[in-house]
Amino acid sequence: MTMIHTGRLIATTRKKRRLTPQRLARELGWRNLEKGARKILALERAEATDDELLERIVTFLDISPEARAEAERLDAERLLQILATPVEPEMLMRLMPAVYKRVAIPPETRSEESLVALARENARQCKRNVWLQLPNRVTLWLDETGEIYHRSEPGLTAAAAPRSTLGPLF
Repeated sequence: MTMIHTGRLIATTRKKRRLTPQRLARELGWRNLEKGARKILALERAEATDDELLERIVTFLDISPEARAEAERLDAERLLQILATPVEPEMLMRLMPAVYKRVAIPPETRSEESLVALARENARQCKRNVWLQLPNRVTLWLDETGEIYHRSEPGLTAAAAPRSTLGPLF
């Protein structure tokens, strides 16, 4: 989940208590203080989520349940706003394990039906797996026959795009 407000609450509380990330890591029992500090900072910056670490920090800093609930409410509102915002459709073709190529999508192809048809056509024609993200943030994996074998609904567990690609990214 996007935890911007929760991260800010933790960072603000930690700084008010004049604790460095390393000192907080020590207080939480980390042996490798730099590693602990990096994890704490990642949580504060909303770059990572770690429920166990979050609970330990909230308990140690004695953050009130009301303040935490308000931060989590604001984070949930932000997530809903993000999920409600359409995205540009994107299609990637799997060339080999961990290697993907971006597939151009014509500007007039924007409906779910036409995007899925285009992905099916590309998968069948090239006999390759295809990853497709629809404007409503639903992601689909199609096999080399053009059949959908995995669908991820938008939300906390929505599939991210494969990261290794060939060709221009933009």
